[in-house]
Amino acid sequence: MMKQKDRETAEYPYKWFFYDCLWHESKIVFSDSNSNALCETDIMTGSTRIVGIANEEEERLLFHGIYKWKEYLVLSGRNAKPGIHLFNLANSEWSYIAVEDSRKEWINFREEGVFEYCGCLYIFPFSLVVLKVDIEKRCIDYIFYPDMKPEDDCRGEIVRVDDTIYIPLKHGVSLHKFDLTSEQWEVLEVHTDLKGIDTLCYDGSQFWLSGVGEMICAWNEEENISVSYQNFPQGFCKLGTIDECAVRKEDGWWFGRSFLYGKSIFFVPNDANMLVEFDIEKQEMKELPIEGEEETKESLRRTGRFSTIKYMGAKQKDNLLLLLSNKNKDLILLNMETKKARRIELKICAKDELGKLVLGRQKMNEGVIDLNVWLRYMNCGKKQNGSQRQEETIGKRIYEANI
Repeated sequence: MMKQKDRETAEYPYKWFFYDCLWHESKIVFSDSNSNALCETDIMTGSTRIVGIANEEEERLLFHGIYKWKEYLVLSGRNAKPGIHLFNLANSEWSYIAVEDSRKEWINFREEGVFEYCGCLYIFPFSLVVLKVDIEKRCIDYIFYPDMKPEDDCRGEIVRVDDTIYIPLKHGVSLHKFDLTSEQWEVLEVHTDLKGIDTLCYDGSQFWLSGVGEMICAWNEEENISVSYQNFPQGFCKLGTIDECAVRKEDGWWFGRSFLYGKSIFFVPNDANMLVEFDIEKQEMKELPIEGEEETKESLRRTGRFSTIKYMGAKQKDNLLLLLSNKNKDLILLNMETKKARRIELKICAKDELGKLVLGRQKMNEGVIDLNVWLRYMNCGKKQNGSQRQEETIGKRIYEANI
């Protein structure tokens, strides 16, 4: 068995990775960041299949976010051509809503920033603009924040309460309210000890905030008062305290997402070194340790590590929390009731003849291949042929092996 120290100094793993995913029942759907494949994984078994291939000049980091509207997967272009990309699950056809190059940064969204209302999608990217997308008409209208330009700041975690969207700003304590019914804005100045707001969670009576300032705040909107809590668990710190390579140039960014379950708020770290549960009734915080997720100077400095942010993404379904770890690119399923976690090993379902391609690399079991072994075999999509370097499409070869 590989020891923890050996695991941290080993080569950074080449696995399927993604920015965002859809989670329905036991399946997640995502755009692979290492290839041009759209994938579906059963998170109970790890069984993965290719559902589509993006026909783009680039093959990696094609898309930011993903959302499902009727029979379409809605994706925002990153290295793909700028625009809203639509994949029809019924006929496997692609279509496209163009966005000007100058507005390319405006389409950086994730699933939790998209809301349906009256047949349109209201998309809240991280830039300060709202995209009103009519997929039937293939058009986008832009709604701007009052007295602000899209590049003036970056939004934090947003919350929908009935037909109102609450949007905090990362570099201030103003909170923007957007009414979906009227498309009108209201701006609130939040009375808080924080200097900026990264995360926002609503428990049915008050909001829970974190951001610039080592604290968690409970905020009552009606009275505009807040209470700060700083009783973090022992050992709580930023990853930059462990190693200077993880030091961010600005304050804040302790947490990236927050979720309500039962009588607790679960805070998922960005730059913090641990997952924190805040018990609302007891007003206490405690660490939720996950075996193998401890960070050290060696793990933060591993060659090829994508980011020093602790978790690239997080999703909640009932009592389950899905985490995408940057340490080893692991997909982790955490039960918030039992506090037990398990790693999901993605396996690609393939025809028997696909096994011949990795013969001698791994024992086959009913045509299932370890995804990491498969991607290593594909050599990141580039194959050496003598002195000639031949470009190949990873997703295309996997896809053809499955049909």
